[in-house]
Amino acid sequence: FSEMFTAVGLLEFFYKQSIKANEMQSFLTAMTYSFGVYLSSLLVSLVYKITSSGS
Repeated sequence: FSEMFTAVGLLEFFYKQSIKANEMQSFLTAMTYSFGVYLSSLLVSLVYKITSSGS
């Protein structure tokens, strides 16, 4: 649910920052969103690995 608000916020930010570079802003939005999803899954995996090894 929070990813939806993040994506909307990023789109709005890039639309306000650049007027002519529509292709570039779409690329940056997708890359930023993808990087965030990747980091979030990496963090979840790391926390799972640390907490499950103690059991």
